[in-house]
Amino acid sequence: MRNKTAFETRCFPKVERLTKREINNAFTRLNNIESKNLSDINVQDMCRVLVLKLLVSLFLPNNGSNLPFAYLEYVEDLESIAEYNWAAHIFDFLKKSLDEKEASEVIGCVMTIPYWFCEHTKIIEPIEEGRMPRCAKWNLQLLEAELRKKPFIDTSFSVVYLEPTEKEIELLGDKRDVELLGDQRAMKLLAEEEEETNVKEAAFSVENEDDNEKEISELECEKQKLKDQLQKAEEEIERQQVEYMGIIGALNKQNAQLEQRVKDLEDQLTKVAEKGEKTDKELSLEVLETRPTKRKQIEKVEEEGRKEKKKRK
Repeated sequence: MRNKTAFETRCFPKVERLTKREINNAFTRLNNIESKNLSDINVQDMCRVLVLKLLVSLFLPNNGSNLPFAYLEYVEDLESIAEYNWAAHIFDFLKKSLDEKEASEVIGCVMTIPYWFCEHTKIIEPIEEGRMPRCAKWNLQLLEAELRKKPFIDTSFSVVYLEPTEKEIELLGDKRDVELLGDQRAMKLLAEEEEETNVKEAAFSVENEDDNEKEISELECEKQKLKDQLQKAEEEIERQQVEYMGIIGALNKQNAQLEQRVKDLEDQLTKVAEKGEKTDKELSLEVLETRPTKRKQIEKVEEEGRKEKKKRK
C-alpha cells in the first residue's frame, strides 16, 4: 500500500492516475485562489504542481500523458528539488525510448533532438556562441528552412563532443543522481508505479474500447437518423418541385387563355370600329343626298307663305 505525501493529500486526494488533466486541474484550482486568501502552503503547492506540469508536458511526456506517483515524493521537499540530476534523468528517459521504440512512437523530451542536431552539424550557424541554455544558441526556423533546401543525405556531420562548458558546470553544480537514477528504493517505486499504471491503463483501455463501441453504435444510430431525415427532406423537396411545376403549368395555361381573350377582344373592338366608320359614312352620304330635296321643300313652304301674306293684304 503506497503512503500518500501531504502534497498528494491536499492536491490529489481521490486521484487514481496522475494524468496531465489532473495536474492541470490542480493548477487551475490553486490559480483561482484570490491573492488575499493565499497561504504559504498554497504557494508551495503551486511550485510543486508547476514542476509536475513541466515533467508531464515537456520533459517526460508519454502516450498515456501521466506520471508515476513516485514523482510526488521528489517534489514534496522543495529544497531538495534542485539537488536532483533532472537533466540526466530526462536524457535517459528519451534515450531509452529512442533505443526501444519506432520513430513514430518515441516519447520523452523530443524537442531536444533538433538542438542536438544543430550541435552536431554545420548546417546552420549559431546565433551566438556560449549562450545558456544551449537551445538559445539556435534558430529552429532557420534550421527548417535549410533542411528544405537540401537533401538530408547531403548533410555533412562533424563529430562534436558536447562537454559541458565552465559556465554550464558553474550553473548546474554538482547534482545528485542517486535519488532519481541510482537509489534502489526509488527505482523500485518507479517500477511498481509503472506496473500499476500499465495495469490501470490496460483496464482503462478495455473500458475505453467498450465506451468507444457504445459511442460508435450511438453515432451509427444518429447517422441513420440523419440519413432518414435527409431522405425525407429530399422527398419533400421533390414533391414540392412537382407541385411547383404543376402550379407553373396552370399559370402558363391561364396566361395563354388570357392572352387569347385579349386578342379576341381586340378583334371585336377592331370590327366595332370598322362598323362605326361604315355607319358614319353611310349617314354622311344620306345627308348629302337628301339635302337638295329638303331645300326645295323649304323654298316651297316659304313661297306659299309669301302668297298667303299677299292675299291677306
